[in-house]
Order: sequence, then structure tokens, then C-alpha cells
Amino acid sequence: MMRPMENAADDVPAVRAEFERIGGGSVLNNSPYDLAAATICLLEGGAVVTDAYGQPLDDRPLLGSSHDFQMSCVAAANGELHAAICSELDKGIERLRAALP
Repeated sequence: MMRPMENAADDVPAVRAEFERIGGGSVLNNSPYDLAAATICLLEGGAVVTDAYGQPLDDRPLLGSSHDFQMSCVAAANGELHAAICSELDKGIERLRAALP
């Protein structure tokens, strides 16, 4: 994964204003506590769960809602599907970058 940041508003700075407009001044995203229970259930069921960059969520703090705590989440039934989803996310970010000034 080549994306070093956490959400499309950071990955493609040209879209930040639209994210903030829709979010009433904030970039809306998932916080750790939004994903904790679902992540445990998915992992116990054998799914692969990471952020959109393929990094595990294990080291994330559970509490916090500022921009620093926002996170993406990709969950898939197996590693092959997970890799395909992350690859498509990367391609989509690249298409968005190419389409914007």
C-alpha cells in the first residue's frame, strides 16, 4: 500500500473542502470505538481486518474522536479478497488524484 495517510480527505487534499462541507466543518470518519466490537467479531470469525493501508488495528487506542484518532477499515472473508479490496482502494485514490487539479 502506498498511501501514508488515513482518509481520502488527507490522501487527496483537493477533496478536503468537500468532506468538510458535508461534515458541517469536520471530516467525518470512523473512530476506534466505532469499530472495536465489530472488529473482534470479524477476527473471531476468521476475517481479515485492517485499515485501508493494510495495517492491523491492534495498536489503535480505543478512545478518542479527534482527527488523530480517525481511521479507515477494510474487512474481508479471506486474505485474497482483502488484498483485492485494498488494491482497488489504491487505484481509486490514484484515479481521484489524477482527475483533480
